Amino acid sequence: MGHTAMDKDFAGKTRIFLAAPFQPVGGGIGRMMTYLAQDGAALAPDFTFIPVETRGGGSPWLAPFYIFLAIIKLYQSRNASTILHVNMAERASAWRKGALIAAAKLFGIPSVLHLHAAEIIEVYQHLGTFKRHRLRDIFQAATVVVVLDAQWQDFVHRQLGVDTVRIEILPNGVPDPGNPNLYRSPLITELLFAGNLLPRKGLADLLAAMAQSRFRTRQWRLTIIGAGDAQALYAKADALGIGAHIHFLGWQPRALVTAALRHTDIFVLPSHAEGLPLVVLEALSLAVPVVCTKVGALPSWLDDRKNALLVPIGNPAALADAIATLITTPPLAASIGAGGRELYLESFTLQHFVHGLTAIYHLHCLTGRVCAPLAPAIPALVES
Repeated sequence: MGHTAMDKDFAGKTRIFLAAPFQPVGGGIGRMMTYLAQDGAALAPDFTFIPVETRGGGSPWLAPFYIFLAIIKLYQSRNASTILHVNMAERASAWRKGALIAAAKLFGIPSVLHLHAAEIIEVYQHLGTFKRHRLRDIFQAATVVVVLDAQWQDFVHRQLGVDTVRIEILPNGVPDPGNPNLYRSPLITELLFAGNLLPRKGLADLLAAMAQSRFRTRQWRLTIIGAGDAQALYAKADALGIGAHIHFLGWQPRALVTAALRHTDIFVLPSHAEGLPLVVLEALSLAVPVVCTKVGALPSWLDDRKNALLVPIGNPAALADAIATLITTPPLAASIGAGGRELYLESFTLQHFVHGLTAIYHLHCLTGRVCAPLAPAIPALVES
């Protein structure tokens, strides 16, 4: 049988099938995997990164069709040097990706289960016994599980039964946009939120915070970028008397979000549930001072008043305090922005992410044996 041009392109390289939603409004998982597909080969020349769509941009009823196509691709590559890299959220994503992991195991292909699920711990607690066992089966079938910090490492080990030698901690990473912001003390303070307009993103808390009397005598504007029900938020802002300060842009391509960050004085993420959101890392990369809730992996990686201001979840008063502190204390804002840029260069560049990921591929998927886990950059939870 003759070789195709694709076979020649892959000669001597390990194929990494990146299973994720890649549609334009697919969120942070698809965006990070797009970065990996576009730039990974230059940073890791022994690997070829191949996007594999798992959901599609249309009806969710088409998702099984995309999973079927992905399984066909796995079957066709079963005799090649191939690794399946599955990016998993919670709920339906877990069952779709579980089918891919099961197929990879059947075909003798090692699999990386990369957990990004912001609410999986809460979702797991509400599952029935049967679904809990099925979720445990999915995680235990993966060759290695990659998590964002020690809390998910602990959950995957204790609740899902995965041996700690098969769990790795790796933070997300984003490309360096260069030319980071230098904080200024503007006449109009520019605030930015970027993310899907979901209740868990905490926008109601942010609007309540900005409606406090302390901001009535100040000039400020809050730009909100993201897909969702903007009309409901407009109505809430108007009811709070701050509608004139709010500017909704809807969903925008990544280039415009980056441009907006470059003209932002404070980035705010008041979420109630997150993993390690890329937009926070992108704000850090541009030295934009960040105010965010103590949610997901953020408290594990960020230090309060050093590279961000961290506030309790669902607390508009604390959110308002943090924003007012940055507005009224430009030296602190500048210091936090610079600290964020420093942290980004230490931990969140795309180079750090790719090098950590390829080390995991080599350690767990290409050696034919399970080794001791990579040393995590943050301490693991102590067994009680």
